[in-house]
Parts: sequence; structure tokens; C-alpha cells
Amino acid sequence: MKHAALLALAAVATSLFPQPAAGGNWVAKNVLDLIAAINAADAAGGVNTITLAPDKTFTLTTVNNTADGPNGLPVIVANNKLTIRGDGTTIMRSKAAGTPAFRLFDVASGASLTLENLTLANGLVVGDTGIDACGGAILNSAGATPQLLT
Repeated sequence: MKHAALLALAAVATSLFPQPAAGGNWVAKNVLDLIAAINAADAAGGVNTITLAPDKTFTLTTVNNTADGPNGLPVIVANNKLTIRGDGTTIMRSKAAGTPAFRLFDVASGASLTLENLTLANGLVVGDTGIDACGGAILNSAGATPQLLT
């Protein structure tokens, strides 16, 4: 009887105080890995970490999505507390002729993006007004939390 009462109490405590999403950890060795890892972290929610291959350049050549204007990487969505760790790594928009204009990151309201020991380069937005004209490297929506660490 005592055992059943303890289980019932544990079930009530769990429903009153839900556990945070587990989140996850991913390693990205190239742009496709990085895109897949961001999508997986968005789906997982919670605290997530992506570790990039050291001393590598991740060159973006195409628009991934057009939420808030063109973006090279998936939007970091609400409830994703994402850290991307580089080790002398660069994420950049290609300088090749014909590469479309796009920002690198779009951080949605309620999301968090921490970038550690990496360089962002060549983000480009083209527009006269509104959200499409904001954020060459990172568009940080109201209520989003960016953090850059070296």
C-alpha cells in the first residue's frame, strides 16, 4: 500500500512540475550536418549543443528559408536554447558570383542562441524597410536571447 501511495505522489509531482525537454548534443562536420543538427535541436527543444568541426569553414551557398526574409540556416525556434561551439570555425555566406543575399541566423522570440569561439562572415540582407532589411549575420527577434562568446 505504501508503495502505491508513493507512486501516486510521484505521478502528481511530475504532472505539477513537468521536467524540461531533454534537448540533445550533435556534431556537425559540414553544412548539411549543421542544418540537420539545427532542425533536430529545434524539434527537441530545451537545452541543445552543436559542436562544429574545428578550424573549418562552413560556407553557405543557398537560402534555407524565408521566415523574416532570406536565411542561410534554419530559424532557431522558441524554446530552443541552442549553443553552437566552434574551435576556430567560421560560418559564412559564399562570396561567389550568383550567391543570393541572405542572413546567416534568425533567432525567434523565445529562443536563445549562444555562439562560442566561431566567426560569422558575409551575411547580406537587401531591402529598404521592415524585417527583410535587418540582421546581416543574426536577426534577433524581440524576446530572443543572443550571446557571443570567444
